[in-house]
Amino acid sequence: MRKGINWEEKLLPNEFINIKEKGSEIRTVSLAGLRRLAEEAGLQSSNCIIQNHQDMVQCVYTAHFADATSHVGAADASPKNTDGAYANYLTAIAESRAEARALRKALRISTVSSEEIAFSNPAAIESTPTSPISGAVIKAIELMCKNKKISLVDLIENIIKNKDRALRISQLSELTTSEGQEALKWLNSKKVSKKS
Repeated sequence: MRKGINWEEKLLPNEFINIKEKGSEIRTVSLAGLRRLAEEAGLQSSNCIIQNHQDMVQCVYTAHFADATSHVGAADASPKNTDGAYANYLTAIAESRAEARALRKALRISTVSSEEIAFSNPAAIESTPTSPISGAVIKAIELMCKNKKISLVDLIENIIKNKDRALRISQLSELTTSEGQEALKWLNSKKVSKKS
């Protein structure tokens, strides 16, 4: 099903993110765009193996497709290649980077993903408040919700002021960049839930 299709041409304009790095601009693809195409291409399941080493997290991500093929991506995250607020979520960053690499291989997309390069300088991402949320931010939100025992419904009800929009959101990938930032802010204000 994937062979013979130019998946890169099927990416939507809003699934590209421009990153300014050392005086030049790099065009990258979003993890949300890769996920959309992978589902269209027959993604059936995936698994992730994570290893923690002192100041580094490594992830090996495998994507399994309906045509019985599997594609692997590996990545790491550490304070050396991830800074700012994202340095607190090394597992989420490593997983997002590895997932993006696996999906790019599966879809034969040569454009590097924003997750793979953007987090050494998150301010370099040129996005608008209405652009799609990045995969790494989704992973960070998921991890925080799990640790703080907060459901997606509770999160959405507390960060989305427009109730009609809140009712239409069924997954984190439907959030915008600004909504993702609001979610992180709100989650950071909540205490970690005590285990019962």
